[in-house]
Amino acid sequence: MINKLAPGGRQYYADHDDVNHPGQKVGEGVYVTPDISIADGYSNQNNGIKCAFMCRVNPKEIRYSKAQPKYWVVKGTPNDIRPYRLLCKKC
Repeated sequence: MINKLAPGGRQYYADHDDVNHPGQKVGEGVYVTPDISIADGYSNQNNGIKCAFMCRVNPKEIRYSKAQPKYWVVKGTPNDIRPYRLLCKKC
């Protein structure tokens, strides 16, 4: 678990080859994205507002598949991913 951020249950890309770490699998971890439009698609609307966390991520710990380079998986210590801002949008 990373600072109370827990890996989700689906872990779709866990068995894919990791682009950043050749010879390794992506593995399980917390999914993040550098693309706000992807995050927006996973945000639930509540009372006309959608929210997402903006995070700082240790670039050495980013794992991703060729199949989906904008779906990053981060596994490791609390220092590897740090939520630091809450982004909110009126819908």
